[in-house]
Amino acid sequence: MARFLGSIQTKEMNQQLKILIQLSHLDARMEVISTRLQEIPNRLEDQHRQNQSLKENIEKIRNSIDELTARRRKAERDIENSQNLLDRYKKQALEVKTNREYSAIMSEIDSTQEKISELEEEFLLSLDAMEENTTRLSSLEKELDESRPQMMELEKTLSAEQVSLKDESEELDENRRGLTTQLDPTTLSRYEKTRNHSNSSAVVQVEGGICRGCFVNLPPQLVSKVHIGEELQRCPNCARFLYAPSQEEAGESEAGSIKDNGD
Repeated sequence: MARFLGSIQTKEMNQQLKILIQLSHLDARMEVISTRLQEIPNRLEDQHRQNQSLKENIEKIRNSIDELTARRRKAERDIENSQNLLDRYKKQALEVKTNREYSAIMSEIDSTQEKISELEEEFLLSLDAMEENTTRLSSLEKELDESRPQMMELEKTLSAEQVSLKDESEELDENRRGLTTQLDPTTLSRYEKTRNHSNSSAVVQVEGGICRGCFVNLPPQLVSKVHIGEELQRCPNCARFLYAPSQEEAGESEAGSIKDNGD
């Protein structure tokens, strides 16, 4: 009779371990889903910022082109006025009577020619800058036009992903409730406390005599008990529940039946 009761207790403890392993994997998946759901608005916001940056750059270039156009037109007028003034000076140079007057006129001619050269240089620079800005503007406008359908497609894709993730999250949440009802309250309380405290999995493998949660060497006797799997074992350092890799496979094989029982 005592042996029969012992076998029942061992079976219950093994089942508790399997449920803990499955619960740990389920919670890990729910964490991934939660992170991805939080990232969706950020991904949309990043795309909106990129588009807004494109629009601002386009506006800046358009303003720059307007300024360059105004400078070019002013340079054209100044060149025309200076050229007219130069023509008058040259005409006057033919009419002067003295060397002094001639020297003064030639000085004005040289000064005006130098000014015309500076204005022509400014005019050419403005043309080059306008050409460069016009090319850049065309490229950015094309990029913006192409980004609009991409943005619509991204919104559509992320919206569908959001719906899918929320549906999966609801299903996992329901499965989680089914699993937690099969754990004894004390084990569940320890699991939740450890998970919240460690901010990661509360159930980890033992590999090479090391806890894969905190990477501390475990006592050989504890490692042996983990591999036997008759009782729930916890790491003396981080308090995580421990299991052997072979026990994870056993837990995975019964996931479907436990989910059905939860339903």
